[in-house]
Amino acid sequence: MAFVRNRVPALSHEPNVIARRTLKSLFLTDVERLAGEGYFKGTKRIALRAFIDMMGPDCALYPSHAAVAQKAGLSERTVWAALNEAEGLGLLRVTPRYVYDAEKGKRVRTSNLYEVAVTMAQKAAAIVAAAARKAHEAAKREAAATCRAFRGLFHHLTATDAENPPKDILKKGERVRHDPQMSRLDMIQWCLRGS
Repeated sequence: MAFVRNRVPALSHEPNVIARRTLKSLFLTDVERLAGEGYFKGTKRIALRAFIDMMGPDCALYPSHAAVAQKAGLSERTVWAALNEAEGLGLLRVTPRYVYDAEKGKRVRTSNLYEVAVTMAQKAAAIVAAAARKAHEAAKREAAATCRAFRGLFHHLTATDAENPPKDILKKGERVRHDPQMSRLDMIQWCLRGS
């Protein structure tokens, strides 16, 4: 049995009281208003229309980028860019969803839960949450890149070739003899004093 656990709390803990049709029309109105201001250039508006059409009867939104891309007839990259821009402008609140994978022994990301921000307070909270999530993901990417760089440093260190060892290291017959500086009895007494 898999349990879904959200990392970021939802915008509101009360059930959605806005009707599905109203929520969709509010979202599309905001998209058109922002498109008039110069946002959502190219085919991003088409992607957002296909995205909002995938809203369930309970106003739940968690489609994959591939499903939205197939519905809109666009690439996944275009859909990702449109949703990313909508999140940055405060139209959507994105909550990553995770499931514990017993085979891998860790949590794996399954999808995103999208919430449409309606009020100005929800839009402001969505903008702040988007900035925080992006900063967190950027820090994780930077840490991973640093780890890869360090792994690369140690991976490319030269090792001794087992078949052709360097010639000057082990020459037979050139052993250096170290004569003891004290007698055996003196060494035993010195060791006993130390303990």
